[in-house]
Amino acid sequence: MGEGRRWSGGGRAVCALSLAVLVSVLASAPAVAGGGLGAAAGGAPPAGGGTAASFPLSLDSAVALALDSSPRLKAAELALSQARTALKMAEAAADDAPEEPPEVPSIPGVPLPAVTVRDYIELARLKELGPRQARAAVAVAEAALHTAELGVRFEVEKAFYELIKAKGLLDVARLALQRGERQLDQARAFLEAGTVARTDLLAAEVAVAGLKANLVTADRLYRLAMMNLNRAMAYSLEAVWEPAEGEGEIGGLGVAAPGEGSGAEGGGTAASGAEAAEQPNLGSALALALQSRLELIQAREELECRRLDHDILSRYYASNVWERRQAAYAVQSAEASLREKELQVEFEVRSAWLSVDDARQRVALLNKAVEQAREGLRLAELRYAAGLATSLEVLSAQVSLSQAEAQVVQAACDLKVALAAFRLAAAWGVAE
Repeated sequence: MGEGRRWSGGGRAVCALSLAVLVSVLASAPAVAGGGLGAAAGGAPPAGGGTAASFPLSLDSAVALALDSSPRLKAAELALSQARTALKMAEAAADDAPEEPPEVPSIPGVPLPAVTVRDYIELARLKELGPRQARAAVAVAEAALHTAELGVRFEVEKAFYELIKAKGLLDVARLALQRGERQLDQARAFLEAGTVARTDLLAAEVAVAGLKANLVTADRLYRLAMMNLNRAMAYSLEAVWEPAEGEGEIGGLGVAAPGEGSGAEGGGTAASGAEAAEQPNLGSALALALQSRLELIQAREELECRRLDHDILSRYYASNVWERRQAAYAVQSAEASLREKELQVEFEVRSAWLSVDDARQRVALLNKAVEQAREGLRLAELRYAAGLATSLEVLSAQVSLSQAEAQVVQAACDLKVALAAFRLAAAWGVAE
């Protein structure tokens, strides 16, 4: 149809909106696990070497390795590059467009209007709406890249703390077996001395057999946690790591290590102080999340584009024209969608904050429970040595202590994961 078709901007507008949706999908897609993608700087082990040798690994090194190898980040970076290219094309098309719609050459004998209202609307959309939608797509792509980085970091942090938890539970199982074997030796000695019945020895032997089975299970779970960390880092599943000094002990999670006599309250308090230095408070977290969360950026950009389209239509159509009314409805719908997403984000941040607070309280309470269980075992062993208790009472006290120690390890890991989830919900680290 001549010159008028050359500057029509409808296709570009749809393209820009589709790109925004594509970028958000890429950011929310789960990471693809890979193996043998190379080692991060700092002496990471060779991928797929099949060696049992372990290498020290800090949380920062694990995150850096994951960010360097993540397929999700590479996809998000590609989407951002495409959005920026689309923006340049949209701006170039707007610059090349004429100031006024060109007249359609008349055909002899066919009465056609030289220029229609639709021509003016399409030209305005090309010069104004097309670049605005392309800029919106770039903003969404940038937010999607930052969100993908936060997602990768959270997955690695969670897997790293799960590995430390598995190591802690393995240590708990070893300590429990040592206690059981000590009780078995004592029961055997007392039986030879004739001070206890044979049932005491049988009970101790059964308990030790069960503790050995528990140790095998704990070792298997530790190996699974190791593979899960490698998967989160997009690294070879055969790689073997040892948490770096200061991060591999249960004390690194903010609680006393099982079997140590350090004060229970000191661990929780110190952890809370260190965490407070790096965590936003609830008010700043809410403000940051409402500013930086991907879904809100996308909703705000969508709203601004719909408002601009409505403004363009308002220049040429009366308020009762259906197309302009449809544009007004679209603006209202985008406003409602934005408000709904704001409420959802606020709910997620507040829920994450409550989870952190709950986890902190559980760590403090369970640390006290460990001290009480340890004292209970000490008294039971004294009564048993004095002939005032049976082997079953000592074994029961040992089980209570092992359970309390395992609960502390679990709670400490839950606290660290809750803190990481809170940072993720608040988009902590997105804003420059």
